Amino acid sequence: MAQNSDTIKVVSYNLLRYPDISSGAAAATDTLNRHPHYRNIISTMNPDILVVEEIQSTAGFTWFLNGVMNANQNLYSGATFVNGPDMDAGLIFRSSKFQFINTKTIITDLRNIYEFTLSILSSDDTLTRLCSASESFRWFRQKSNSA
Repeated sequence: MAQNSDTIKVVSYNLLRYPDISSGAAAATDTLNRHPHYRNIISTMNPDILVVEEIQSTAGFTWFLNGVMNANQNLYSGATFVNGPDMDAGLIFRSSKFQFINTKTIITDLRNIYEFTLSILSSDDTLTRLCSASESFRWFRQKSNSA
């Protein structure tokens, strides 16, 4: 029996202190000016899963999800965002392929590490990714026990 396989495109993207909250209105304008560039890059990459790094707040994560990822169509959802003590990472995924299971936080002295878990809708398998705000680590796929 042939096994059905599907390619999953995973992208890690450092957003460079997004959104810029350093100087009020000028910073907000800078952030908005970045949106068209982000949208162009994202549409070219067309990721199924996007890990974004250097997010500065929950509001910033939501702003990027709505203003960049779902600017033209509502294709993506976000994992639960944890606003830590420094730069943070967030997970955005294609809603038609995955379901969010959970976000776990591993607290360290430097920056938090996040463990994101998704289920693959076309199977009973799950994906888990460990990442920090400054770098992404690898995905771990766990096969279901069902036959």
